[in-house]
This record gives sequence, C-alpha cells and structure tokens, in this order.
Amino acid sequence: MKGIFTISIDHELAWGYVDRKIDSKQRSLIKQEYLIVERLVKLFEQYQVSATWAIVGRLLEPVAEEGHLDLWFDSRRTIELINNSKVSQEIGSHSYGHIIYNEVDQRIVELDLQNAKRVHDKHGLPFHSFVFPRNQVRWLGSLRSSGLVCYRGNSRKWFDAVPLRLVKRFCRWLDYFLPSVYTVRPHIADNGLVNIPDSLLLLGRDGLRRLVSPGLMIAKMNAGLDRAVARREVFHLWFHPSNFSYDVENQFKILEALLERARNLRDQGKIEILTMKEIADKVLVNVH
Repeated sequence: MKGIFTISIDHELAWGYVDRKIDSKQRSLIKQEYLIVERLVKLFEQYQVSATWAIVGRLLEPVAEEGHLDLWFDSRRTIELINNSKVSQEIGSHSYGHIIYNEVDQRIVELDLQNAKRVHDKHGLPFHSFVFPRNQVRWLGSLRSSGLVCYRGNSRKWFDAVPLRLVKRFCRWLDYFLPSVYTVRPHIADNGLVNIPDSLLLLGRDGLRRLVSPGLMIAKMNAGLDRAVARREVFHLWFHPSNFSYDVENQFKILEALLERARNLRDQGKIEILTMKEIADKVLVNVH
C-alpha cells in the first residue's frame, strides 16, 4: 500500500454561523467564498486532484434569512460547478442544517440526516462521506442507518487533554510552530462506518494565525506528505473555503505549493490522492 493524501472541505456559507449573530463584515466574507470555491476547483483541475466537498444540504434549498439569500443559499451554483469539475470531485455531507450533533438528541439528528439525504437524492449527488459540524462526533449508528459509509473523525493530538478551552486553542495554534505532524490509519468503527481521522487544518490567516508564516505552513504540510509516504498512512488535510478569506493570495500560494508536491509524489508512484469515499472503499475491500 502507498501513502495517501486526501482533502476534505467543509462548504457551509452562513450555515456555519447559524447559531451566532452575523455582522456586516462576516456577511462580506461569506459572499467572498463563492469566488474562493471557484478558484479552488480550478486549482484542483490544474493539479488533477480530487477532493471531498462536504456540503450543508440547506445550501441547495432557498431560504430567505434577513434578506440575504446568497448567504444561505448556493445562489451561484458552486455545488453544481464542483460536481461538474473536469477532475472528479466527491460531494459529501456536512449535515442538512449544520446542527451540532453532540448538543441534540438522536431523533433530531435522524431528521437532519433524512433531510440531507433527501436533498442529495433530489440533486443526484452521492451520499457516502460525512463531516460533522464543528467536528463534534456523535450518533454514528444514525449515520450508518442513513446509508453513509465513512466520516472524518478527530485524530489524537498532544493537546487533547488540556482542560481549559482557551488554553487548548492556544496549544492548537502553538502546534503549528512545532515539528509534530500527524498521519492517520483509517479504520472501521464499531458501527461499521470507516473513520478517516483528520491530520491538519489549513489554518486561516486572520489575527494571530498570520504569525504562522506561509513557509512554516508549507513545511508542516510537506512533512505530512513525507510521513504518509514513509509510513504508508493517510495525510488528511481539511479546511473551510472561509479559511482563504484573509490574505487570499498567500493562502492560495500555500495550497498550490502543497498540491504541486503531492502531484510530483504521485507521479513518482509514492502516493495516491484519493477522496474519502475512495479511501473507505480500500479499507472495506481489505477487510472483506
């Protein structure tokens, strides 16, 4: 088995803030995500990279909210653009309404999943891979019952045991300055779903995050690719389009540097670039 590189993207627009008040600056940044998604698709086409785009189902159902329809509805049809890309992309699920699964009971989760599947079926989109809103993993049995095959889990990191939330956030940021790098082994969870844990978030470049220089970010990601090759594991990068909202050009340069290196490793036969569903298929074939 070769090393594997995979990318998962949380595509949510304003639904990522559904439980928060959105100010005028955030509205402007959310609208900017349309152009970011278009650029991401072009970049993936240029480097022949397939990614998993986990979408909030309600993006495909018009909902007027405070008069800003384009914040809540995919008015520029970016999901159609992704699905029709020249280089195959996987459409996954990021829930129907971006509810936080560990804050609600199972009945609400099952209704959310039913609606997500209904939307995917209506638009002829696959429904295999799942990314939990805010990475809060729960109710895996309900995911399995809805027909999903795999999900993005949370890998274990050195700062997980830190009890205070603000301190943990600082440690997560500090980790970008350290030589630590994470690759993962996808595995079948007790419920039969394939867990494909995360490796690294492509950090946004607002606030203190800007102190993580482009060179440092590229080095961190390249180390992840090298480790995946050496250990024959998975380097799983993830982000939101909103992670490109600040310092846009530098952020795209960071991603392009990674994609170029990943393409070169693939051309050398050292790594595969797969979607989450493709990884899950490999895991399930090896088991059976």
